[in-house]
Amino acid sequence: MFKRASTMAGFLILMVGVTIAMILDTGVSSAEQKVKDEIMIESKLWETKTYTPAKFTHQKHVEDYKIACQECHHVYKDGKNVWKEGDHVQRCDDCHTFAKTGKALKDATPEEQKLSLYNAFHDNCRGCHTEHNKEHDTKAAPVRCTECHERLPKD
Repeated sequence: MFKRASTMAGFLILMVGVTIAMILDTGVSSAEQKVKDEIMIESKLWETKTYTPAKFTHQKHVEDYKIACQECHHVYKDGKNVWKEGDHVQRCDDCHTFAKTGKALKDATPEEQKLSLYNAFHDNCRGCHTEHNKEHDTKAAPVRCTECHERLPKD
C-alpha cells in the first residue's frame, strides 16, 4: 500500500513540476518576442497596387535614430497608448481597415480617416520623416513616394 501511494505521490509531484516548467517557459518566450530587423511594410487590403512595399529597418530606427517602439506600435485605451515593448505586435491592417486612397480618402468621415491604412502608414512614417528633416535642416529622410517605394508598371 505504501509503495503504491509513494509512486502516486511521486507521479503527482512530477506532473506539477512539468506543468510549472511549461507555464514559466511560455511566459519567457512571449516576453522575449523576436523582432526581425528588416520588414516589408505592405498589406493585402489593396487589391490594386501602384507601388512596391516599403522596406523598414528596425535597427536603423531604434539604435541609430533612437526612436522608441511606441512611436509606431500602439494599443489605445481611454485615449492613451498602453502598448509596451514586449507586447504582441498586431499588423497595422488588423485595425486600420479602411482601404480608400486619393480623392475617396479626402471625402472620408473622421472615423474612416482614423481607420485609414494609407493614413496610418503615411502620417506615421512620412510625418516623422518630415519633422526630422525640418529639425535637422536636411532632406535625408525620405518623404516622396518613390524614395520608399518603386512605382509598379501599369498593366
